[in-house]
Amino acid sequence: KISRDINPFCQMTTHNTHFVTQAKQIGGNIKDKALITATRVTNDEINRAVLKTTSHKLKVPNQKHLKRLLDATRNSHNTRPGFHDYIASELEKRLHVRNWIVVLKTLITFHHLLARGSWRIMEVICGKKSIFNLSQHLKDLADGAAGIQQTRFIRQYGQYLEERCVAFNTSRTRLEDENFTHELTDEGVRAALRTVQAWHLQIQSMTTVDLDGTYVGDNVLSVEGFRLLIVDSKLLFTHFSQRAMWLCDHVHSMEQRHRESCLQTLQLYNPDCDLLNALYAQARKFSTLNHDLPTFTKLPAGTLEFLEQTLNTDETPGQDLEVPVEQLHEVLAQPPEHDNSTTPTTTTTTTTTTAPQQPASGGEKAGERNVMDDLFGDL
Repeated sequence: KISRDINPFCQMTTHNTHFVTQAKQIGGNIKDKALITATRVTNDEINRAVLKTTSHKLKVPNQKHLKRLLDATRNSHNTRPGFHDYIASELEKRLHVRNWIVVLKTLITFHHLLARGSWRIMEVICGKKSIFNLSQHLKDLADGAAGIQQTRFIRQYGQYLEERCVAFNTSRTRLEDENFTHELTDEGVRAALRTVQAWHLQIQSMTTVDLDGTYVGDNVLSVEGFRLLIVDSKLLFTHFSQRAMWLCDHVHSMEQRHRESCLQTLQLYNPDCDLLNALYAQARKFSTLNHDLPTFTKLPAGTLEFLEQTLNTDETPGQDLEVPVEQLHEVLAQPPEHDNSTTPTTTTTTTTTTAPQQPASGGEKAGERNVMDDLFGDL
């Protein structure tokens, strides 16, 4: 009897929560339309583009108005003082609207600006401290089961964007820039090492973003945010490999302290492989994301240990380093294997590469793979 009394009450509560959510949605749409009408009076096209891009509608950001924002950041003829600061500030206001759809669309819009906007807008966004720290605001979004699950995704996604800004401020390097230059100087080596360390932290942050949850994986906004993460992850590992090869090429001429840092940097690769493969395993659950996903294989067993022993025993740079360095360079340059199937599959490879010869005190386990078929390459 108690159970019969409780169940209708629970159903009524759920229904009321859904009704309140729908009412907030309608109210938000009405408010957006009023604000957009006001921008027509003031002729503020940027604010109108911000409002339309981050509307209350459960759709990906409006591409026409998103493009207008991107083009505005790259418009060299715009001499309005503080123009880029104005764009960032108007978007930041949308992060504090009490609706998870608006907040998530705003994060996605910021992500597009960081990836495709001008260098100046990236400097402005990354110069705003804790812009993506939404911890104090998230409690206002948790109105029902959908809101609770989405706030977790929003918090993780915001933390990743904050880490991306930290990496940019540290390295002054943009993921989308194809070329990089480092000179073999003390500062050049340190710059390469700082960049890889910053990107390692960015990889760690992006792989904490979780699409699990009934309400998270079933809406286009969460999937779109995750898609942008996948794009970033490929660029990150491509650049990681380029820096790693550069460090390997110049390890002969490095000071001993830089050699040790170089080894520590290369040792980040295998953990990052595991993290990104786990990220892609999530993506393969969704048909819209399960496309052209690479699979990364760890560095050959014993390679880094052999290089470390050689570096530690070689007081003066010489030919002894050429064998492990050439082999590392070879495996780092190999392209990854892409999974173009629409359903998760297990892929095996038969290509093998001779592993570096180990010292007498150690050796490889029988049957262990010494191959790195899948890596950065052209993603």
